[in-house]
Amino acid sequence: MADEVRAERVGRVLRITLARPAARNALNDRMVAALGRHAAAAADDPAVRVVVVRGEGGRAFAAGADVAAYRRVAAGDDGLGHEQRLEAVLAALERLPQPVVAAVDGFAVGAGLALAIACDLRICTTAARFGMPAVRTLGNAPALPTVARLVALVGAGRARELLLTGRLVAADEALSLGLATEVVPAGRLELRVNQLAEQLAAQAPVAMAVAKEAVRRASVEGRRDGDDLVVAAYASEDFREGVRALDERRAPRWEGR
Repeated sequence: MADEVRAERVGRVLRITLARPAARNALNDRMVAALGRHAAAAADDPAVRVVVVRGEGGRAFAAGADVAAYRRVAAGDDGLGHEQRLEAVLAALERLPQPVVAAVDGFAVGAGLALAIACDLRICTTAARFGMPAVRTLGNAPALPTVARLVALVGAGRARELLLTGRLVAADEALSLGLATEVVPAGRLELRVNQLAEQLAAQAPVAMAVAKEAVRRASVEGRRDGDDLVVAAYASEDFREGVRALDERRAPRWEGR
C-alpha cells in the first residue's frame, strides 16, 4: 500500500502530505496514526523549524474522515473513542513548538477542517471550501476542543451558525471570518507557502514557540497564566543572541534554545 501520509524535510521545513487523492484525502485511522507519528518526530527534531501540512491532488486538503470509521461505530462510546483518537493527534500538532502551516486547496471539511484549524496558519486558494456539515450529512458531532478552536477563530456566534447550518464557506468569506489566513490563486499556493515557511524558519524559534503557546492558552483554554512563557523567552540563548546581534548590527543566528 502506498504511503497515505508522506513526510519530507527540505532544509528546515518538514512537509507532511495527505496522499489519498482518490478519496479527497479523507482521514482514515492509518492516516491519523501517521500524522501523530510525524508530529512526535517533529517535536523532537531541532532541525525542523516549520511544519507544512498539505493535501495531494488539488481537490481537497482533507474531505472529512473516512466513512469506514463511522461504520464501525456501534455505540456512543465508540464515537467518542474515534473523536478522542483524532483529537490526540490534533492537540499534538497544535502544541508543536514550530509554526504549523496548512496549505488548503479544495475542501477542508469535517475532520479536515478540524485538522486545518489545529494548524497555526491557513494559506488557501480561491477554490478552498471550509465547513462542518455533520448536521446535513452524518449527524455526528466534533469534539469540544475542535469547537473551542473554531470559536477562538470566528467567535461563538459565527461558530454556532456554521455548526447549526452545516454550510460550506468559500475562500473570501473564510478570510473575512478568520478561518483563512491568506487567499492566493491556485497556481501560487506552493510558492506562497514556501515563501512563508522560509520566513518563519528564519525567525527566533523560542519566541515563536512562546507566542504559539500563549495564544493557545488564552484563546482555546481561556487561561491567563503565562509568566513561565515570558521567563522562558528571556532566559533563552535566542534572546541573548538577539541582543548581541542588535548591538553588533548584524542578523541574529538563532539556535532555538
